[in-house]
Amino acid sequence: MQKRFHTVMVALMLALLSVSGAGAQAATCAEGERAIAHALGEACVSETAQRVVALEWTYAENLLALGVQPVGVADIAGYENWLNIPPTLDPSVADVGTRQEPNFEAITALEPDLIIAVSFRAGQNYETLSAIAPTLVFDPYPTDGTTHYDEMLATFNTMAVALGREAEAETVLAGLEADLAAARASLEAAGRLGESFVLAQIFPSNEIPTFRLFTDNALATEILVQAGLVNAWGDAPQQFGFSTVEFEGLVGIEADNFLYVAQDDYQPVLTGSPLWNGLPFVANERAYWLGGDAWLFGGPLSMQVVLTTILEAMDVAAVGTAEVTTCADGFRLFEHPLLATEPLCVPVAPQRVVALDPAAVDVLISAGTPPVGMVGYLENILPNTFPYLAETTAQIVSVGFPPNPEAILALEPDLIVGSSYDLDLYEQLSAIAPTALYLTDASGEWKEGMYFVGEVLNQQAVVEQLFADYEARVASIAEAIGTPQDIVVSVVRVLPDRVMLNLSNSFPSTVVADVGFARPESQAFDPEAAIERYGSDVGVDISLEELPMADGDVIFVWGAQPTSDQNAAANENWQALVSNPLWGTLGAVQREQVYRVGSTWVGWGFHAAHGILDDLTTFMVPDGADVLPNPFIAADAE
Repeated sequence: MQKRFHTVMVALMLALLSVSGAGAQAATCAEGERAIAHALGEACVSETAQRVVALEWTYAENLLALGVQPVGVADIAGYENWLNIPPTLDPSVADVGTRQEPNFEAITALEPDLIIAVSFRAGQNYETLSAIAPTLVFDPYPTDGTTHYDEMLATFNTMAVALGREAEAETVLAGLEADLAAARASLEAAGRLGESFVLAQIFPSNEIPTFRLFTDNALATEILVQAGLVNAWGDAPQQFGFSTVEFEGLVGIEADNFLYVAQDDYQPVLTGSPLWNGLPFVANERAYWLGGDAWLFGGPLSMQVVLTTILEAMDVAAVGTAEVTTCADGFRLFEHPLLATEPLCVPVAPQRVVALDPAAVDVLISAGTPPVGMVGYLENILPNTFPYLAETTAQIVSVGFPPNPEAILALEPDLIVGSSYDLDLYEQLSAIAPTALYLTDASGEWKEGMYFVGEVLNQQAVVEQLFADYEARVASIAEAIGTPQDIVVSVVRVLPDRVMLNLSNSFPSTVVADVGFARPESQAFDPEAAIERYGSDVGVDISLEELPMADGDVIFVWGAQPTSDQNAAANENWQALVSNPLWGTLGAVQREQVYRVGSTWVGWGFHAAHGILDDLTTFMVPDGADVLPNPFIAADAE
């Protein structure tokens, strides 16, 4: 399974663990708290946690990567000496002692609402720390076969869940994946893809230095392997990710490249040693000094720095650093926002496009040039949700979900369009056809996706017209209603096992907002505020006791359809909901202003947006009012 889907599964597993406790005794958390599973059990973390103390450098780095400045960090001087990453610690961050012996009084004085520690140091003081604030403990060196890379992903995503920063985490990990793809392309362009390496950290001695040689399970080792190199150190995986040898342990190593970290003042001693100069990779000038402060044990940002440092040491030029001004006939230069270092030549008039994202499918069909292939999960959704597209979508080949590169290759595309969710496939896809991927963070950002797709397809005018049609119809509906801003519209999704409020950054909420309707206070948040309060900028689950949060002048309910066999469980939940006495207390229910709507509300793009406008017209526009029709249905009728 491709790495992207592995990463997604890790994130999904963490979401489940944060609720279930991963088999540990579940904590009973108060309202406004999240239950987060960690190495020593489960902790209840405030949904508004902001004052965080990090007792290990890696976790301080993770906080900065997630956009959170810690209030306290252990051994700040050591952190700043080893971790040369952006962003940096703010001068206001307090030093709370050493990593081995944190200062409990200093931590208490900061009044933290979360402490993050490492298991091999926190075992003896966990109760003391937990008495100060909820404490999460992580084990960076698992003994269950998990690689340090997978553990890094798990810890980073768990911290994101604890702080309501999932979107930020996704962006950071997308950046790491993009750097890995770019590094692989750079090595391939330099003719060095598949070369072997040994990664070492050297500790000086007057006579006999010691060498840490990193094994396959080490974090930095896997980063290099994902970039396209091969680890030549064949020792079995070690708990801490390295074996320790002396000079004689290097003699039999056959590696194309020896990558090593050594302190600046020891480098002259090393290079002056006859033993060192007699090693084959040194004699062949393939020993690359990475400096004295390359940090091989950090989080995603550190690994990006390590990757850049190693490529620079190996004198491997980044692909795309040379300016590209021309493309072959029939192609044009496209500036790729996710992979800015890689110039991309795309067809001027693509004819055979494979679309791996709803935005690309939507624009292509709307432009009258359907894709030859599309991601598999749309195969049934599109014809069932939009019957007028059934004939068109029947001609589009499914390439599976996750996308199958062999199925895509068989279609002989001249362009592939997708999103950041497809970054791990970028190398394989690019070998098939020019591939453009845009960054997607939330369903509410559908308009950005549409503009990107229009640009890469050279269909900017079509997209502009689609937006003009959409905006004209929105304006006509708003005019017919009169004062939509005086009507509070609640959007509720009923699922088989829960009820969810759609926050203001969800796709249907953006359409409702474009018409001008007000939203209940419980649902009207900008994305950052929603993440801070709920941990999501799209939706939040509510209990029956929280049903008043779903009230408004009007309630639109989607996700449970009257005649859909596939939604039988959701309909059962719907029936249980409307039978509950609390449901009858809602003002919209008492006024009979609750409307059940269709699956277009779970869609994405122009077709789905107009489907939502159809419902708003049906239920909100006064009878006889003149509003613009759905252009897709009107065109189909003609």
